[in-house]
Amino acid sequence: MNSPHSSMTEHECDVCDKSATHACSKCKSAFYCGASCQQKDHIEHSIICKAIEDMTPEELGQELLIHLDHADKY
Repeated sequence: MNSPHSSMTEHECDVCDKSATHACSKCKSAFYCGASCQQKDHIEHSIICKAIEDMTPEELGQELLIHLDHADKY
């Protein structure tokens, strides 16, 4: 049960779907249950993470809108 003072949203690990305990410290868009899963995803995620890091705030906003619109269709 989440504490009433907790502001964290529950996420699943991007690798194994268990409950995630932390996010990528750079982009905050990848979630992991532990170091093992984070290491398994490192090569693939580093490409995505770098792309996110290089985006302007406007580009990030546009990507979010596209993602939300796509999610609404399914």
